[in-house]
Amino acid sequence: MAAVRTLVVLVALVGGSLEATAPQRPPSIPSGRNVAARVAAARRVTGVRGHVRLVREDASSGARTVRVLLVKARPYGPASTVLYQVQNPPSARRQALLLEYGPGRETSATWFDGPDTILPLGSPADLARPFFDTDAAVIDLSDDVFRWPNQEVTGTSNALRRRCVVLESRPGAAVRGPVAVVRSCVALELNLPLHMEWIGADGRPLRRMTVERVSRAEVGPWVATALTVESGDGSRRTRIEAIRGDRYASVPAAEFAIEAIRESLRERPAAKPPGGKAP
Repeated sequence: MAAVRTLVVLVALVGGSLEATAPQRPPSIPSGRNVAARVAAARRVTGVRGHVRLVREDASSGARTVRVLLVKARPYGPASTVLYQVQNPPSARRQALLLEYGPGRETSATWFDGPDTILPLGSPADLARPFFDTDAAVIDLSDDVFRWPNQEVTGTSNALRRRCVVLESRPGAAVRGPVAVVRSCVALELNLPLHMEWIGADGRPLRRMTVERVSRAEVGPWVATALTVESGDGSRRTRIEAIRGDRYASVPAAEFAIEAIRESLRERPAAKPPGGKAP
């Protein structure tokens, strides 16, 4: 299902670091820029309306939290607009995230905590905030990494029983943030990263993503339908899974308007039962 289509840049865990098996790019493998462009193009959303489940586990405390998100997406030319809105648990139903990204525009997001608390996210620090209390960052849901100026294929590896090329993506001087390099294992026949690591300036992993399951409709690109995001030290992990959805839904543009989102987050009075008395 395409409900997790825009989560594909996130990623059972393979563990450890992603190591290239060859120091140089073989002649038959495309250049880093070509691989990155193919992945970015494949991540452009179609119309989507569906649900994803986030299950976060903390190894040290044993705590386990579950969220179900409504996901709506709509393409705007080559760019994408995606809305994530909590459906369960009821205590978090007033939270939502609107994300806009794509070629020719700066990635931006808007965080909603109820209809009257709205926080624009535009700076690298803003976009590095967690995605609904997981170890994924908001920026990970966009295609930013694959539009960075420095893209290099450093070898080959394996993930999900498929042969992959190892793509190292580095931000330019204009991109200031905690990530120094993102190392992706890209299956060329899928145009999809099956494993990713975000590495900090000190060389330590910040987080890892591993795809567990992929699918494809009769037409259209391959998408991840189940994946796991793990903290750099391995103490926390979140499984993200599409549970239902329509990959080619027609979602009206009006549903992504700020006022429409605010209205959808307003608390509704309890419905009256037959007889007209409130419960």
